[in-house]
Amino acid sequence: MVDRLAVLDNIPTRISFETMDATSARKQWWFLVQQVEHLPEALIAGREGLWLRHFLIGCPVLALWGAEFEAVGQLFDVAAVWSEIADDLKAVALPNSVCRPRRPGSPTRTLPA
Repeated sequence: MVDRLAVLDNIPTRISFETMDATSARKQWWFLVQQVEHLPEALIAGREGLWLRHFLIGCPVLALWGAEFEAVGQLFDVAAVWSEIADDLKAVALPNSVCRPRRPGSPTRTLPA
């Protein structure tokens, strides 16, 4: 059982695919290199909310993202996306990409022990 979750510079795949256009595809190239077309979607199709809620019920979620990260913070309202999935959400926008910080260690200071 998951007792807490931190998502770093992340938007659920379903949301990314539903809103993908030429501009966002160039910024989110890692989605386009999957060799098995639509496999994750096929596995949970029609059950996305149920699948995510199975792991998130009663689980505090910390969403961290870089406000300037063009593939996440500039494309999505990250807090709004995660608030539809997580009941107990703390959403924090940081200045840079969380996964590629300009100040090493800055995202980890935000994570609870």
